Amino acid sequence: MKGLMLALGFLVALCTLCAQAKLSVQPNFNPDKFAGKWFGLAVASESPEVRSKYWSVFTSDFTFTDNGNLKVETTKPKNGRCKKETTTYTKTDTPGRYTTEDKGVKVTLEVTETDYTEYAYIRTNYRRREVPDFLLSLFGRTLEVDPETYLRFKEIAEDIGLDIGNVFHLPPTGRTLEVDPEKYLRFKALAEDIGLDIGNVIHLPQTGRTQNMQAELFDRFREVAQAQGLNAEDVLILPQTGKITPWRR
Repeated sequence: MKGLMLALGFLVALCTLCAQAKLSVQPNFNPDKFAGKWFGLAVASESPEVRSKYWSVFTSDFTFTDNGNLKVETTKPKNGRCKKETTTYTKTDTPGRYTTEDKGVKVTLEVTETDYTEYAYIRTNYRRREVPDFLLSLFGRTLEVDPETYLRFKEIAEDIGLDIGNVFHLPPTGRTLEVDPEKYLRFKALAEDIGLDIGNVIHLPQTGRTQNMQAELFDRFREVAQAQGLNAEDVLILPQTGKITPWRR
């Protein structure tokens, strides 16, 4: 039995590594262009331990030393206070990939894709057990990124084997909007227990997201709804405040 469990653990680890191998490091990574302040807007991970560290939008300042190493200063709001963490990574032979070790945990940070001015996808690998954990993060130079960037982030997460339920769009700072990701998972489980399909579980966006969303996305949403047999008048936009009204262009 012990041998079987070890074999299963090895297979899971191998599958995880193969899935992650689909992501590469940003070609011709430029540290000078990447340096500065970024906002953490979304995270994806199968590990509850990793996800529990990210409750809301956070900031990370990336600084590169003269010898090419990386220092990341992260500020996370929690319980009405700001928690600051500083991690120093050592450069590797691959530009855009950095490593460190903390309390026996080997950590690798990889900038997998960025345009330097608007968004960045970063993968952080944690090797602390037989099965490695990893975190995929979406960063933005501002609190607003193009909706297509979020869709691309979700697609990348699914491509490397993550379930869509493990992709979290972080809410803005604020006590009433800071909810432990495990609470969302519990909510989803309750919905399924009472017979709801997972497709009917909707994580509402933060205030203002719907107003800033491109009209093309609303049109696409309406087309999908009609393809499912719904009438156009059954497609509603949820406003910030006030009466719900049918979608009209």
